[in-house]
Amino acid sequence: MQTAIARRPTFSLPAWLADGRTLAMACGLAILAMQVELIFAKSVNWDEFFGFGQIHQWLRGEPVPVLQVPYVYLFGWVPGLPGGAIDHILAIRALILPFELLTAAVIFDLARRFASRNAALLAAMSYIGGGHVFLHAFALRADMIAASLLMGVLWVVLTRPLRLPALVGAALLFALAMIATIKSVLYAPAILAALWWRRDSLPLRLLMPAAAVAAGLGLVALIATGAAGPLVAMAASSAERMFDGGLFPQGGYLADQLLTAPILTIMLLAGAVVLWQRCRQALPFLAACLVPLLAVAIYRNAFPYYYVFALPPAMMVAAAGADWMQTRYGLAPVAAVLALNALALSLSENRQVLRDQRTVHAGIAEIFPESVTYIDDAAFVGPFPRAVHHFASGWGLSGYRAGGVPSYRMAMEQRVVPFLLREGPAMENFDPARDGELTLLGEDTAALRDSYIRHWGKVFVAGKRIGPGTGRIEVLVPGTYTVEGSAVTVDGQTHAPGRTVVLQRGEHAVSAQAPATLRWGDHLPRPAFAWPDGALYTNY
Repeated sequence: MQTAIARRPTFSLPAWLADGRTLAMACGLAILAMQVELIFAKSVNWDEFFGFGQIHQWLRGEPVPVLQVPYVYLFGWVPGLPGGAIDHILAIRALILPFELLTAAVIFDLARRFASRNAALLAAMSYIGGGHVFLHAFALRADMIAASLLMGVLWVVLTRPLRLPALVGAALLFALAMIATIKSVLYAPAILAALWWRRDSLPLRLLMPAAAVAAGLGLVALIATGAAGPLVAMAASSAERMFDGGLFPQGGYLADQLLTAPILTIMLLAGAVVLWQRCRQALPFLAACLVPLLAVAIYRNAFPYYYVFALPPAMMVAAAGADWMQTRYGLAPVAAVLALNALALSLSENRQVLRDQRTVHAGIAEIFPESVTYIDDAAFVGPFPRAVHHFASGWGLSGYRAGGVPSYRMAMEQRVVPFLLREGPAMENFDPARDGELTLLGEDTAALRDSYIRHWGKVFVAGKRIGPGTGRIEVLVPGTYTVEGSAVTVDGQTHAPGRTVVLQRGEHAVSAQAPATLRWGDHLPRPAFAWPDGALYTNY
């Protein structure tokens, strides 16, 4: 009699779950979902506030640059939606996300021509989920918009029949990208190499007409928008400024990118080796695709958001590395690691900062229910008009100091500026002994230091501290002032504490028996809640 041998039950995954591509796409959707969550959770950076301020500047009819501000003209309607300034910035972030998706789609379509479809999928995923791109692709800046236009140029040149409409369309896309950001010129080597690679398909008889039509339309557009002069001037100043920072001027951010996107880093390195060994005929084009990324070695403004712009063409090289990686380790495991990396980046973000920014906006709205002109470094309160429009750091501050014009004092002499937000190096350092490249000119520093007093946290309002005795004060911010502390005699008239006095711009004789304060406004309110303890910004 034979004894039956018990068999172990077998278990098999459903076909859709066992398919590596399905799992990889699920990981890709997870990365995208985490990025969408960041749109509404990541703190607003100073340059996003600045860009939003430019939108309001344009809506008020004030001059804004024609170049490098595509978001002004694309999203000028957003402030008309319900909600506050931060809500509108987050809405614009959501509207910029499709530009990233379009770029990722082009990466996939182009990469599959150099590698397998699985590798192309990993290349697109590693772009969205890799390092600075994952954290900044949706930022209110020109970089993602320009990158999508430029990748559109490469897609047309590499995949479409090279007839006159396609060539003119590609040229116009490139012109729009140049208007969006002048650093679009860094894509020119890749575009020219792509044209050279397809030279056998390029009817030379159409090249000159296409160039002529594109140049004519571009010239008309530049003249019509008033961008011709600014473009020439910006090109001249940018050539000097953009590459004067020495070798690896922002090397720390490069190291961050390499370390926070390790799979992408390996893909790029492996891809370069694979292509050198197996795809020599495409090397000129693929090497040209690396130019925007390699420019970090000399480009002064290679900050985190720059990688959003620089990486898309480099993903053609990364796709070859992705092919090697998925062959060695499998599609789904590599995709899972990319998703886990994105999760780690998401968890590293300090979500409290955005809540603190909302708190400060709410406090300012209580102090100033109506719009007033103010001074700060980066348009933190976008709907309010700024007395001085430039960005008080980096390039803007350098140009201001080189000009030597005390623009802050001049603005205070021409407009009523009751509010100063002391955030950022230039606004926080009013010590005349610490003059440097991140400080204001001495005359401006003195005017701000002597004209404003603390009101709530870093919100300073026009005011004067009056010591016992007699003296003279210069008032640069005219208006109604509230007397606090003790009685003050102004120009021969005594005002008791709690009373108001109207001060005109200019000098006034004052005296007091005890320390007193003149504070701008008629009993200007203070928020009942405290100024947040944490930082108002993260480091990008």
